[in-house]
Amino acid sequence: MSHTRNSNWTKKLKNIRNSEALPPVIIRAIWTRYSCGQTPEKIYKKLKEERQISASLETIETYIAKVVKPYFDKKESGES
Repeated sequence: MSHTRNSNWTKKLKNIRNSEALPPVIIRAIWTRYSCGQTPEKIYKKLKEERQISASLETIETYIAKVVKPYFDKKESGES
């Protein structure tokens, strides 16, 4: 299952053009934390506390809005 999910992440990442590149470690952290129900603000705050991120809150929010949220919305609607 994780192979399929990673494959979907790769496809989604190819569609994103972002001036503040997010490293793969941060991307995985965002996906994991979002899947656990954390808000973009909380995800950003935690990553800042852990000193793992140099991107802005707007970058995190945009990434979640364009990639992560649509993935989970599609997944939920497919299961219904």
